[in-house]
Amino acid sequence: KHVGTAKNVSVSGITASGADAGNYSYNTAAATTANITPKPITINATGVNKVYDGGTAATIAALGATGLVAGDVITFDNASAAFDDKNAGIGKTVTVSGIAATGADAGNYSYSATANTTADISRLGITVDATGTNKVYDGTTADVVALASAGVLSGDVVSFAGTGNFADKHVGTAKVVSVSGIAANGIDAGNYSFNTTAATTANITAKPVTINATGVNKVYDGGTAATIAALGATGLVAGDVITFDNASAAFDDKNAGIGKTVTVSGIAATGADAGNYSYSATANTTADISRLGITVDATGTNKVY
Repeated sequence: KHVGTAKNVSVSGITASGADAGNYSYNTAAATTANITPKPITINATGVNKVYDGGTAATIAALGATGLVAGDVITFDNASAAFDDKNAGIGKTVTVSGIAATGADAGNYSYSATANTTADISRLGITVDATGTNKVYDGTTADVVALASAGVLSGDVVSFAGTGNFADKHVGTAKVVSVSGIAANGIDAGNYSFNTTAATTANITAKPVTINATGVNKVYDGGTAATIAALGATGLVAGDVITFDNASAAFDDKNAGIGKTVTVSGIAATGADAGNYSYSATANTTADISRLGITVDATGTNKVY
């Protein structure tokens, strides 16, 4: 039955029919030659789905053919298989190359050494990790976070962005930062699946402010005690609730003068936002000590002319 050229054909059981058939005698067997050419068949390939690995290599689960004669012994193998590109996708074309047949009947068929099929490349699952940024208190919960993943394959161009927020605005150490809305950018971003939220920690340190004091002028009283009319600070965040008080205030000496230095001591803050600031417990301002008005009295002395 096999393919070949000028193959012998044996003819047997020759009989004649027709109105004049009986007028002839003839041989009942004969021989000739003819060719058997390969039967064209179509190769069928079954691709294997894979997870994105940065390459185009594909695996074929099965190779078969449409048009084989029932019972024939033939097996197909391939040298290689590849997706059309490396990127994740559904129903991607896979080109199978180097197809060859083996088996007792392999020589009886003609077929292409290449074939196409489809398979999926699913996204590679990775974990995006966040690193918080320490900041000075600014009255908001916002934090700048750095996002990265050790799962991104070498050479791939992927970057991540998201929004980081502390649980509250107040000063603290190792405060939890919640990251939301994580998204990927870059030419290879579509090849990965990842978490869209993450958590990390960072510090909020106290904001330094400068204390401002307003001194009160006084009349000379022989002492250095001073009075402060108001205490405030430069650098406070608008809307914060904070009040400053002092334990004492004193001129540098007791003497009358203009614009004399007043040292304010024991400054402390109170209020809901007091803990969010750092400041000096002392501050300087100025005030006047005016001269004390007095009346000088005179006593005369009697004398002899």
